[in-house]
Amino acid sequence: MSARLHEALRDLAEEAPRTDLTDRVLAGARRRRRVRTVAAPVLAAAAAVIVAAGATLAGTTGGTPEPVTPANPPRTGIVNDGPLPPPLPKRHPEAITSAFLDHCKNPGGPNGKTPRGDCAQWRLTDRSGRQWRLSDGTGTYQTRVNDYMNGRGPLEISADGRRLAYYRADEQRFVVRDVPTGRVIPVRYPAPLADLLGNYHDLTFSRDGRYLAVSPDVTTTKRAVLFDTATGAVVPLPDGQLLGIRADGGVALATPRRGDERMRKATTLMLTGPDGRVLSRTTLDPRTELGTTGPALSPDGHTLLVRMKTRSMLDHAFADVRTGKVTRRLRLPEKVAQVAGSPTGWVGPTQVFTGSTKTGRGDASGEGIDGLFRITRSVIDLNTGHETRMQAFTLRANQIAFVSGGYLR
Repeated sequence: MSARLHEALRDLAEEAPRTDLTDRVLAGARRRRRVRTVAAPVLAAAAAVIVAAGATLAGTTGGTPEPVTPANPPRTGIVNDGPLPPPLPKRHPEAITSAFLDHCKNPGGPNGKTPRGDCAQWRLTDRSGRQWRLSDGTGTYQTRVNDYMNGRGPLEISADGRRLAYYRADEQRFVVRDVPTGRVIPVRYPAPLADLLGNYHDLTFSRDGRYLAVSPDVTTTKRAVLFDTATGAVVPLPDGQLLGIRADGGVALATPRRGDERMRKATTLMLTGPDGRVLSRTTLDPRTELGTTGPALSPDGHTLLVRMKTRSMLDHAFADVRTGKVTRRLRLPEKVAQVAGSPTGWVGPTQVFTGSTKTGRGDASGEGIDGLFRITRSVIDLNTGHETRMQAFTLRANQIAFVSGGYLR
């Protein structure tokens, strides 16, 4: 057998549908004490419903022939009109820039009727605008029977769009996929299906895509970890809200976490080394507070973007994570202040990348009033407030889940 034929047969074997989904899903839906959204006995029933309904969790295709060419945005200008795109190829040379779930366009969103089959999978868009399905990842999944409540599998896109982090239900673990090479790196972090159903997990890449932080929901006792994709090392992190990952693998954390009322009184900032040990602790300037979401830590590894506690939502500042003190105040234009304060990532020392979502009537409530969502990807200069739009497109759905990345070349 030639080397080329051997490699081709190996690739075909790797891409073949997995057949042990039922046993693995049911085994993962075991009883556990801490479940936020559903009691343990319901988990096995929910898993059984998922398997019987066509393996929504694993994203299998059921042997349906796939189109040879990917589905491009239709003439309507709405990117999820038209036929479903094919699965992402094992090796793909282009960066991924966004991902979305439209929940099969159900009138009631993900909870109106459980999305099933291929349309329940994450849909990816690459830099050329071509679309693909993440067929081996978990998209929309059922957390309670009778379509009472459904969730979405975690997904993260690296800043350069060359890596994806997501959950594989049939393997019951998180993985990092290198898009150009097709290499899949398992994350050595216990992630049974029952944990995914009961607690959402945030995934955060470092700016260069080397490190991945896995942060479980605040209601669980599990600790967040930092995974090094180069060495396979997994480092437990102190309890706290992740603010960003430094170039050397150290992280910045805040405690209490965002949303905790105690944060209004005092916020403690921590810096760790690559081994997870705390290097410094300090108190954030009481005149400021952290944004609601997004990485607050700039690429220099010590500057934080914070909000001033004033009557105006336009007042922001830079603070030093090592001292907690404000180093410079910022006044942002009204049209960009809200999204800039909770960025998706950083393009430069004072430039942030944002992905904003508005409905057809300009409402950002999370539900498409007119059944349309307008997505805008922009870079905002925090010094000048100037916004540079990179891309804008429209999705048709009642509710959506949207992830953005691939903003660095």
